[in-house]
Amino acid sequence: MNFETYPFEKLNTLLQDIVPNSEYSPLSLTIGEPQFATPQFILDALNQNASLLNKYPKTAGEAVLREGMLTYLQNRFDLTLDNAQIIPTFGTREVLFNFPQFLLHL
Repeated sequence: MNFETYPFEKLNTLLQDIVPNSEYSPLSLTIGEPQFATPQFILDALNQNASLLNKYPKTAGEAVLREGMLTYLQNRFDLTLDNAQIIPTFGTREVLFNFPQFLLHL
């Protein structure tokens, strides 16, 4: 069985011979990996809740996550959304890959 190459690997192959304009500084829009030490309060919270890491989260997102997302959007942007209007994901690549497929089936 041959699987289709992951889209971002295809993109890397397409771009491998392109030389960027040296007059500009590159802006990295790749994996959003933190480039700093994890803050202590996050390490403490992870340590206190490690017992919850015994299963994968629901694909649609846990209720507490979805509620937190809605609350954040309301508080930060005064944006009131319905639960069906948010999509929890594991990162931007998942969204960038799946969103065009979603639009094709509207």
